[in-house]
Amino acid sequence: MSYRLSSKKRQQRKNFWLKTIGALFLFGIALGIFMLLGGTVASVGSGVVATTNGARDFVSVATVDKQDLIETNKALQQELDQVRVDGVAFAALKDRNQDLTRLLGRAEDLQKIAAGVIKKPPFSPYDIYTTDAGSDDGVSLGDLTLFSDFIALGQVVRVNNTGAKTLLFSAPQNNTFMNLNETLFEIVGQGGGTMRVDVPRDFEVSEGDALTLPGYEVYVTGIISEVSFNPQDSFKKVFAKVPVNIESVDVIVTTPYRAYTNDEITEVSDTE
Repeated sequence: MSYRLSSKKRQQRKNFWLKTIGALFLFGIALGIFMLLGGTVASVGSGVVATTNGARDFVSVATVDKQDLIETNKALQQELDQVRVDGVAFAALKDRNQDLTRLLGRAEDLQKIAAGVIKKPPFSPYDIYTTDAGSDDGVSLGDLTLFSDFIALGQVVRVNNTGAKTLLFSAPQNNTFMNLNETLFEIVGQGGGTMRVDVPRDFEVSEGDALTLPGYEVYVTGIISEVSFNPQDSFKKVFAKVPVNIESVDVIVTTPYRAYTNDEITEVSDTE
């Protein structure tokens, strides 16, 4: 009897530990599955949140870009309208100039010769054009080089039978007398389509004002792009840009022109 009782107790203890180990094992498996599923859910949740935030950011950026495009379009439309107005004004100015020329007995048409630009900046240094029309075509030394009826770029400085070279007004150290707000100044080329003039500190000048050549014909040579002034200086530094991109010009027109010299201007000023 005692032997059977002892065996029964050992069997019960053995069963207890087996159940305990089995329970711990199942608990471990359950815990692992829970953690795995929990991490997956968390990742999915994070992905959903990230996707939602990304979509919201995309919509926000798209909205901002659209607004920028609208504003840019409005600004470009305003500039286009201004160009159209300026075109009408220039046309009216040209007609008025021609009427005044007739009244002054200078109604004869100036000879104009078209030429192709075969070499130009940046392949040609110092703001120089080489053109394919020369003396055989009627081009002469000193002729004015025009981009259009209103825009003058420079003067012919060298000519042969079949071609010519034009030195742009913006060429470095190229000095030319021009009008700025109805006052004559000596303009100095800076290169790269830029010119500079020093004016008295009290002289009224603003960005957008035009440089023109003296004389009856109206030729714009530059548009004021910057006014630099130090209160300690007696002069303002005024910079102007050629009205067109000098590197994109393919065709020019030459016409006879007589430039003013410093001696001639001084002589006229002394007689006033």
